[in-house]
Amino acid sequence: MGTIQLSHRPAAYSGPGSPDRYTGKRLDLTVGGVWSLIKTAARLSVETLLLWQERYRMRRKLLELDNRMLEDIGLSRAEIWREASKPFWRA
Repeated sequence: MGTIQLSHRPAAYSGPGSPDRYTGKRLDLTVGGVWSLIKTAARLSVETLLLWQERYRMRRKLLELDNRMLEDIGLSRAEIWREASKPFWRA
């Protein structure tokens, strides 16, 4: 099976099989293409969740540092609180 080509549609058509507006490439609507999209979405979702988990963990660890350690790394208690108060999804 190949990629579906909708050549009879006007250039402004933005439905299935039309060029992606960001890359200009046609969408691959074959079973393999859809499966590839699903795998990519799953991988990116897992990577994002792992990143968020790491941010959360590191921000909690920052709160555990004593004043001597903060001085060693050049951060103030206020900077630590500001960083630790951010939601995990915010960089």
